[in-house]
Amino acid sequence: MSVNRSSKTRVLDVKGYSCPYPQYYTIKALHSLEAGETLEILLDNQPSLEIVQDYARKQGCRSVSAEKIEDNTWKIVIRK
Repeated sequence: MSVNRSSKTRVLDVKGYSCPYPQYYTIKALHSLEAGETLEILLDNQPSLEIVQDYARKQGCRSVSAEKIEDNTWKIVIRK
């Protein structure tokens, strides 16, 4: 897992991790975000796709987009 931080965007790369690790690392990253910051999550575990977005919504975050960017890789963009 890697978390890179720029001015208002963090990138969480959880490719290669299976459940429940993508969700676990997303939860940790969301809790560290400040209002207005964006989290880009890269994952290749399809079952985590909906779970991560549901958790973000329940935490009051907005799922901006979710798109398939490669054969088996998705990018979810969440704004706090």
